This record gives sequence, C-alpha cells and structure tokens, in this order.
Amino acid sequence: MTTKAYRTSEKDPHMHEEYHQWARILDVGNPVHGMLLILVQKLCTTFHEIEPAFAQGALSETGFAHFQGRLVRRVQDVLESIEDNALDPLGVTEPFREMLERIKASTQLRDLVALAEPVHQLTHVVCDALEAAGTA
Repeated sequence: MTTKAYRTSEKDPHMHEEYHQWARILDVGNPVHGMLLILVQKLCTTFHEIEPAFAQGALSETGFAHFQGRLVRRVQDVLESIEDNALDPLGVTEPFREMLERIKASTQLRDLVALAEPVHQLTHVVCDALEAAGTA
C-alpha cells in the first residue's frame, strides 16, 4: 500500500466516502479489481447523467433505443469482466444479470431513469466486495 492518502474537496459526505473507498480499492494494486471498479463506475455515471437530463426535458423518447442499448452494453461489459477475470466469487454476477434483464425489459426512458438508484446501490455492493477482497 502507498503511504500517501487521497485528498478530495468533495463536500457531500456520501461522495466523499465513495471517493476514499475507490482510492482504497485502487491502493491495493490489483488491476483486475481496479478495472471492475472503473467499469461499474462508468455504468453508474451513465445512469446518473441520463437521470438529470431526463428530468430537465433534455431527452426524448426517440432516444430511448439508443440509451437502452448503451446501458445494456455497459452491463454486459461488467458481466464480461467478471467472467473473464474469474470474479464470480465476489457474489455480484447474479445482481448484474438481473439488472441487465430490467434494462432490457424497459419500454420507456422513465423506466431506465428509475433504475439509476438501484444501479448506484449495486455499485456499492461491488465496491464493498472489492474492498473486502483486497483486505482478505
């Protein structure tokens, strides 16, 4: 482990702790875990960008298929990374498969937007599992 601690000026306590957890995961130096962290954060960020854009009326239903396809691909990237790197013991494969099915079953943008918080919570599960695996 490094001796230099990550610093952030993030004021929101939730985000402040998230940033520090990510730093702890990366500090272990496991590139496989680091890549999974990046992929789940890309997924989470995508949802968290669609959500406010939708709320502001910046997205129309004509873009639904595009966003749905992008979100499906992001979850598939996570699942492929888990499979390719034998990360199933983290216990996160099934929740991502379930999320993939929820995304595929969506029929409107508001269905996708409603998944932002469940995806965020799922990324917490992954981060907790990665952190625990790194300290084991």
